[in-house]
Amino acid sequence: MKIKLKYLNTEFLKYSEVLNKNFGNNGKLLNVTYNGHSLEFQTPKVFIEKIIKEPDDKEYLLLKIIPNEGSRIFYQKISEIESNIGILGIFESNLVGDCFKVKIPFKYGKPQLNIFSKDYLFNYYHLVEGMEVILLLSISNIWTIPGGLSTYSLIVREILIN
Repeated sequence: MKIKLKYLNTEFLKYSEVLNKNFGNNGKLLNVTYNGHSLEFQTPKVFIEKIIKEPDDKEYLLLKIIPNEGSRIFYQKISEIESNIGILGIFESNLVGDCFKVKIPFKYGKPQLNIFSKDYLFNYYHLVEGMEVILLLSISNIWTIPGGLSTYSLIVREILIN
């Protein structure tokens, strides 16, 4: 369910355990829903600060927030979501100063996202640092570890190139 973040009410966020994914004392996987649907939302315009490639074939974008009213609301709502997740215990934040980290979904070595641009030949591998973009994000499942650090990711679904 796509939602404008300024209308997001964290009271409607629900967490449910993913069936067959209980790992005993090692933790469990929780699904995040908003009014019974997965939560998707759009970012304001942001700059790609850094493209992070990890050795285990995971890729992330570190995005820098452009200071304006939309960015202030975005940052405030992500903070609210994170404080709501904080009820579940200590967790790793995706907000780092005026930047935030998003995960690029890959399947069989290929990025699983849509990219929209005026240049029809543009694809994920043309992204460079300093580029201005707007993203459609969703919240991944939350991995909780009893007495340890819980984690979640902001997953990129679509990228609009300005």
